[in-house]
Amino acid sequence: MPAYNDTPLAAQRKNDSQPLIQTNFTTLKTYLEQDHSIITGSGKHKQVTLPVLGAVPATLANELAVYSKTVNATTQLYMKRNEDLVEVPLTGQIHTGVMSWAMLPGGVKLRWGHGITPAGGVTPIINLNAVDAALAFTETPHVTVSRAHNCFADTDVDITNLHVYVNTITYVNPANCNLILRGGRSSSDNDAAVGYIYFAVGI
Repeated sequence: MPAYNDTPLAAQRKNDSQPLIQTNFTTLKTYLEQDHSIITGSGKHKQVTLPVLGAVPATLANELAVYSKTVNATTQLYMKRNEDLVEVPLTGQIHTGVMSWAMLPGGVKLRWGHGITPAGGVTPIINLNAVDAALAFTETPHVTVSRAHNCFADTDVDITNLHVYVNTITYVNPANCNLILRGGRSSSDNDAAVGYIYFAVGI
């Protein structure tokens, strides 16, 4: 804000108010030049600087807020629509060892991960929705899986009949979207340890 909000006063002479008015113009110029090209760019933005907020901003039913937030010590860009409290991440990704998540600005959600299919008929569940609610799938996603030879402790050199596939994928709710993968080492073996990489996309 200007240094002198009440300048000029009615009783002030020009000689008295001139330096105060000049100080106000200098102060306004400093504020206006932040992120703007006020001389050569006719007030156009050079950039938008968003200080990190301490809390999720409040918005009305017909509003949308774009703001910055610190996630894992890194500043990221977020969006919030209407009156709900759901935050939509626009930048960054989350990585938790064998699984990673990200969201595209249009709301498309991505998951990817790796591992080894279990041997002996054991079928552990990969929960694709084990993540923040804003990143959870709201319906069954599309999933593709490929063989990951010579990585993730699967170093079998005989890859002639190695295969891995999606056995089932079941959307239950925003907290549970269960993926089961199976792998084999022959045309009749579907319960072997096989390295894999999967990719899931949905909304």
